[in-house]
Amino acid sequence: MNIKNISKQLLVSAALAALVLPALTGAVDFNPPAGNGFSVVGIVTLVLNLVWIVAVVFFIVMFVIAGFNFFRANGEAEELRTARNNAIYGVVGVVVAVLGWSMVQVVKSYFGQ
Repeated sequence: MNIKNISKQLLVSAALAALVLPALTGAVDFNPPAGNGFSVVGIVTLVLNLVWIVAVVFFIVMFVIAGFNFFRANGEAEELRTARNNAIYGVVGVVVAVLGWSMVQVVKSYFGQ
């Protein structure tokens, strides 16, 4: 991979993030919980919601980059391998994030939150 291809990928990634991020941040409730103000659970929940949004944007960008790489490969073995690896990284990222989110939900339900 040369610098020109990396620059194109970074540009596409930045453009997609700029398009998707405003819509996703609208889904997060930034209002503090009612009552005493911020609690530890409220702050942790807010941070995890923001991390989840960033992760979703990253997954979308990874899959779009993998799709572009598959499209540009033109049957070349090395390019197809790179595209396949990008897709695998995206899938592994989704699995890790879902497992992490699930563990947080289990801990929250265990402690009655």
